[in-house]
Amino acid sequence: MGVKQQTKPGLWARIKPKPPNPGRKTVSVALQLMAIMLESGVGMTEVFNAVRTQMDDVVFEKTLEDIEYKVTRQGWKLSQAFAQYPQVFPAYCVLFVQAGEATGDMASRLRRAGMLMERNDHLVRQVKSAMTAPFLTVVVASVILYGCVRFVMPRFIDMYSGMNVELPQITQIVIQVVNICNHPLFFISLLTCAIILKSYWTEIQERAFARALQIPLFERWIGIVLGAQFCDILGSLVKEGVSLVKAVQMIAHTAPFRTHRSYLKKFHAALLEEGDFAESMANVSYFPSMLTTVATVGQEVGNLDTLLGSMSNILEQEVDMTIRSIVTLLEPIMICGLGVVTAFFFVGLFMPVYGMLSDIGA
Repeated sequence: MGVKQQTKPGLWARIKPKPPNPGRKTVSVALQLMAIMLESGVGMTEVFNAVRTQMDDVVFEKTLEDIEYKVTRQGWKLSQAFAQYPQVFPAYCVLFVQAGEATGDMASRLRRAGMLMERNDHLVRQVKSAMTAPFLTVVVASVILYGCVRFVMPRFIDMYSGMNVELPQITQIVIQVVNICNHPLFFISLLTCAIILKSYWTEIQERAFARALQIPLFERWIGIVLGAQFCDILGSLVKEGVSLVKAVQMIAHTAPFRTHRSYLKKFHAALLEEGDFAESMANVSYFPSMLTTVATVGQEVGNLDTLLGSMSNILEQEVDMTIRSIVTLLEPIMICGLGVVTAFFFVGLFMPVYGMLSDIGA
């Protein structure tokens, strides 16, 4: 009997709506609530019941219900149950729980995992909030511009078609663009593009990330953001007694973006072969150079976890400055782009009017 070959998911499987995963903030709050109740001596069943009543996320409630069943009815370890939901509980969270099971101090490990998830969620929210204003600017301006293309400009085009005048080249181009935008197939084309974009969105993000690393300015920004996250997670894991090699391996396994994971895996492989943390980190070329310096010092004095925590705080300040720099650069670029597009439409549309007025004046 032959082995059944795995096939790639079809287009419908890619665009089919999936239940949203619970946000990191929600999971963080749940973990910290569990820690508080375990410290108070509450049993595991009561802990899960109490946490579920506090959650507004239906998907997360079902996840907690399944974890509770596996832990309290089937005898699973909590770390094993968490590991069944990698999209909800990151690998470092499972490691913290494993450390709690080994030491018997589950509450403090759950609290630390929740706090780490909260800090990572804060970093993601910072980036998203910084991109909100430029995104809204583009959306609102695009809607207004399309309203003009849809309802205002066709009247001028009808007026020009009834006049025996020679239209400038830019006006002819604008008329063609307006006719295309108002054609019924235009929305069908947009919908098709949106479906294709959604189905290949992950691959597009991966390629964009890889391309961004080839641009020095973007490479520096990416290195600061990912370096801060790396220091935060690694320092916390090492502080909890996880070996350095194991911690780097787990971070590499759960890191965002395929390219970033490949760099971290090279880092891990070099660390296994050479055993020198600072030299191995050089494989991740976009990490800030001061991170390698701190790693060298931390390795020499044997206080790597503390120095990584301090480095994480410094890089978080750099992240704030980086986000402000991105917004400062991005907003003018978007506004200039919208200005050029708007000028193209209106200059091309009204140029014949200026020509006719000049002829009348002459």
